[in-house]
Amino acid sequence: MSQVNWPDKEGLHKVIQLEIDGNPLLRFGTQGHGLYHASILKQSLEKLGIKYQMIEYDSHPDGMVPMGEVRRRFSYPSPTGERYALVGAGYANVDLTNKIAKFEGESQDYNLGINTEHLAAMMALIPEWTLDF
Repeated sequence: MSQVNWPDKEGLHKVIQLEIDGNPLLRFGTQGHGLYHASILKQSLEKLGIKYQMIEYDSHPDGMVPMGEVRRRFSYPSPTGERYALVGAGYANVDLTNKIAKFEGESQDYNLGINTEHLAAMMALIPEWTLDF
């Protein structure tokens, strides 16, 4: 299992920070799966053969939907499971040529931002890259 699935193209990409069996990983959204952090988590866990539970989200849990809005319900992979934990999420501006990634932002799916401790641990595993945060 590789520590990072770097994107194929330079630029701004959504990213999640995982701990799998105690090992830190970075996972970037891939074509067709990068729209939501929850999609990146789901795809990553499925590729690794890791089981997960789905959690339900209601845009208006109190049942009060303001005029002009639509009540929406979503299902997301749980941010934690038996073998994994989602410890951070946000965006990274990736420069593949110079091997620099600048991390920022947060996930609206999980109300979770970039985890600097996780990135510090990643730096030791991928010393050829510069991780700015």
